[in-house]
Amino acid sequence: MNGHGGGGSQNAGADSATTVRTAGGPIPVDYSTNSFSEAVNRTFATPTFLALAASSPFPATDNGFAGQPSDGLTQLSDGHALTTGDQNASDGDVTTTVEIPGTGAPGAARNPVTLVLGFGQTEGAALATAQASAHTPFAATLGSYEGQWQRYDATLKRPRSRSAA
Repeated sequence: MNGHGGGGSQNAGADSATTVRTAGGPIPVDYSTNSFSEAVNRTFATPTFLALAASSPFPATDNGFAGQPSDGLTQLSDGHALTTGDQNASDGDVTTTVEIPGTGAPGAARNPVTLVLGFGQTEGAALATAQASAHTPFAATLGSYEGQWQRYDATLKRPRSRSAA
């Protein structure tokens, strides 16, 4: 996150992750509060938070450190389940893993789920953005986007036809 590579001595800083309990279920938030960057196109950074939300609550979430027993991928590879239930991972190369709602037993009824990332310069802003997007029907979001694109497209000048050139 934030142009510094996610931790370690070869990078410019560590990231952190936590899971926030909300009325709508747990929402993992990864963040960096560093104000510097290793990115070649800038010499600054701002605090960056990203919240992962879904249209239905996540049955399980886990935050950990890449390649370690707390890493969700490691847990899934080793035991086919998120086993630690860690909610906080501070100052490192963090990972966030969630169980997607409605992915229970084989053959069980599955409902569509929309996953969203909300970004902000504070945890609250990222959470608010993610929650609002997760609870807006996808068709409404798509319609809004298409309408904005069509309004923008209408302001562009048409290219000259080849025959007129």
